Amino acid sequence: MPHPTQSASGRRLTRFRPVLSGVYTVVVEYKEEEPARVAFETALRLTLAAMHDEPVGVQGALEDLLALADEHLLAPGAAAIVAAARETFLSCA
Repeated sequence: MPHPTQSASGRRLTRFRPVLSGVYTVVVEYKEEEPARVAFETALRLTLAAMHDEPVGVQGALEDLLALADEHLLAPGAAAIVAAARETFLSCA
């Protein structure tokens, strides 16, 4: 069953109890879904490669993630507007 809680930043998170022994649920807080999803998938791929002693291109993966993050980065003025809009929306919800 999910257990709602709040992060340090006040965002609502949901935690789940493990279903199977050795299976872990990871909770990730993010601002933009696409870069967060890609970062998580990359972390999983790198972890599995390390677990199976397979070669892995960490530098290339990091460069790809940084390029994706740059694509989603807002200019400071736009970031302030988005943050204010999110605060207004959250306080009205």
